[in-house]
Amino acid sequence: MSGEFLRPVFFDRRDGFISDERFYAAGRSHKSFIPLKVEDTIPLPKDTILFHLPERSPVVFDSNLHPVSLIDRIPVAAFIPPGYTQSLLSSFVRKDSAAVLLPLYSYTAVGMYRGRLRVAAILIDRDKRHQISAFKEDVIIKKGERLIKEFPGNRLIKHLVLKCAYKYRCPNARNLIMHRSEAPLPVSSRCNSRCIGCISFQKKSSGIESSQERIDFTPTEDEILEVAEYHIRNVKRPILSFGQGCEGEPLLNAETILKVIERIRKRYKRVTININTNGSMPERLKSLFIAGLNSARISLNSFNEDVYTAYYKPAGYTFQDVIRSIEIGKRLNRWISINYLTFPGFTDSLEELKALKKVLKKVRVDMLQLRNLNIDPDLYIEKVCPQRPEGIIGLKEWMGIVSREFPHIRFGYFNPYILEFT
Repeated sequence: MSGEFLRPVFFDRRDGFISDERFYAAGRSHKSFIPLKVEDTIPLPKDTILFHLPERSPVVFDSNLHPVSLIDRIPVAAFIPPGYTQSLLSSFVRKDSAAVLLPLYSYTAVGMYRGRLRVAAILIDRDKRHQISAFKEDVIIKKGERLIKEFPGNRLIKHLVLKCAYKYRCPNARNLIMHRSEAPLPVSSRCNSRCIGCISFQKKSSGIESSQERIDFTPTEDEILEVAEYHIRNVKRPILSFGQGCEGEPLLNAETILKVIERIRKRYKRVTININTNGSMPERLKSLFIAGLNSARISLNSFNEDVYTAYYKPAGYTFQDVIRSIEIGKRLNRWISINYLTFPGFTDSLEELKALKKVLKKVRVDMLQLRNLNIDPDLYIEKVCPQRPEGIIGLKEWMGIVSREFPHIRFGYFNPYILEFT
């Protein structure tokens, strides 16, 4: 199969998803287009969703391997499931600079080989905790109703069941209902970042719709503790996570989190208490570590300060605060994961790798969670990285270099039950 090319996939309003043997499929790296080879793709993962992209033209390669934009075709992208990281973007160009912005999903290159769909992605984590097809809708509804009845006065449980699990089909909320893995503990309606791709809050002027509503109340200690203890009682390897997609920055409510952690730790030892955070308040984070927080996932899109600031738009904190949070966590011997938001043609460059390695040489980070940026690729390029950096090496090679130079680092997608490693 080595060296063989895929055929492109288009959307046809009459026939659905179709291919065309006259052309070769392409993937996109930043603004550059690359022929899609079989060896650089994997079979379409289960639960992948295919999108057709409006007001855009697919870019393919002709028989002489020259890139061609087909204005009469509709491009297709794959939204791959959690656990997979894209290595190339869907291959398209906007028909007009005023084209409607794409919703907050990731857009992965897809092509056809011998009648089967393949995508430009790498399996990063085999954990199936977010596998869509593993959740049975009727079971979720019945058990969710039962959970609300068990805690009728708990607003947080109603939020997690009715909004997160039912309306938005949040896998963590569904896992809480099903007594599995990681329980979500959203606590903050406010945030001190203004991320361009924020899924829970967008100004009307942005032209982007948020993917879900942010929690609109502040849960009490008792409400949070009820959720936490319910999960601990029902799961063998319980993970509790502050900081969810339906909230802002949890460190803004650190005082409540601190009291909850202290109460949990008085009774339970064999539980991973994690926070998903932007790492903006190192002293607050330190106090949580001391109280018993033993895991933190800190989000970055780059270890270059200018790139980080362009995406996160921090309000009242700096990139250096984030680095300090990472350093404090490791000084206290806590599990530190980097929620590394990746973008093909930028993250996998020698320039970005150099910035990453500079930090990894100073701080023994435990895990890199390679996550796809859910954003219109052209918007991200325009606002964050208009210039494609030199030395694009591809995600596989990028991972290989990190593994060789920092063999202790784990690649993953999900927050682990860290007591397995300590």
